[in-house]
Amino acid sequence: MSRNRYVGDYHLADSLDERRRIHTDVEYTGSPYSFTGTPEEVRRGKQRALILCAAGWLAYVGAMIPPSAAMRTFYSAIPFVLIAVPLALLTGTAAETFPLRERFEHRYADRLENRFPASSAFVVILSALSLAGEAVNLIRGKALLTGDIVFAACGAAVLAAGAAAHRTGKLLKCGKVE
Repeated sequence: MSRNRYVGDYHLADSLDERRRIHTDVEYTGSPYSFTGTPEEVRRGKQRALILCAAGWLAYVGAMIPPSAAMRTFYSAIPFVLIAVPLALLTGTAAETFPLRERFEHRYADRLENRFPASSAFVVILSALSLAGEAVNLIRGKALLTGDIVFAACGAAVLAAGAAAHRTGKLLKCGKVE
């Protein structure tokens, strides 16, 4: 059903070539969309979003390198491992914004408006859950390894990157061009 959402925005155009063959081209006939901010704000927002995603990935991988009790505990490791899904969606959406210029199609505006805030919110929620699991480990008196300190620091960095990306999404608002 979601694939049919943008069907009305496209039109099939047939044309004949010199060999009398029919070529069918797809033309976008829907309303054009554009970023609502100034070009400088949009450029800063695109760059900041991609930098925050890269920082989030570095912190995510960095938390998994040293051995830690948090990565051996189910309620702390599972939310942290699941961060990869919304972080990948967030990175893909941030990368998709770079080719977008002054006017673009409705489907790109919808992806940016819907996927970016949701993905960044899930990065924040899942990293907060894994840090809460780390806190439970400390309260329960599990042995604190050096990797647990790295895990907590990197988990906090992922949380901060997700929260900053959520705020950066406000610079990348889209609107219909009249």
